[in-house]
Amino acid sequence: MPTALEWDKVTRIDPETLHECEKDQVDEVFSMIALTEDWEVKDKTPESIIQVLRVFQAMLKIKDRELIVSHKFLEDTGVRQAKTEKELLAKVSRLEQERKLSGTGPDTRFLRDEIRQLETQLEQREKELTHIKKDMGKDKKAIEEEHFVVCPELYRSHLKPVNQHELAPTGRHLFTNHPFE
Repeated sequence: MPTALEWDKVTRIDPETLHECEKDQVDEVFSMIALTEDWEVKDKTPESIIQVLRVFQAMLKIKDRELIVSHKFLEDTGVRQAKTEKELLAKVSRLEQERKLSGTGPDTRFLRDEIRQLETQLEQREKELTHIKKDMGKDKKAIEEEHFVVCPELYRSHLKPVNQHELAPTGRHLFTNHPFE
């Protein structure tokens, strides 16, 4: 884990094409910047500092979009689970009504078994939803924590907006001179 920023590597990154890089490359550079403890800015040119800030700004936009996609997935999953739960509860209710009307006998046992199965399915769906919510919450928290790790003094100065492109990975390499290969 770097304690000092690797200025040469970060200044070679083009923030406008960062969204075209492989996710693991973007994550590696994001971690490098986020884990930096010693910025060593005294002997750096303003252009180098601005370049690092632009790269970090582009990475924050990428991470923000990842968070939005994760949140949307969680919401969609919750809606589907709620719909399934509602359908299962309606079916259980209908079966209970049929059981009351039919009285006793082999049909009643069959209906009770089916009710138990449906209740078990409902419990499983609820557990799956809870598990998904926990995982998404952990992912969301990790992404949010990464957004606020950067040194406040460095981040406040000289920010310029990065070109707004769709941030889908395309397989392009992150560094122009491939320092990690």
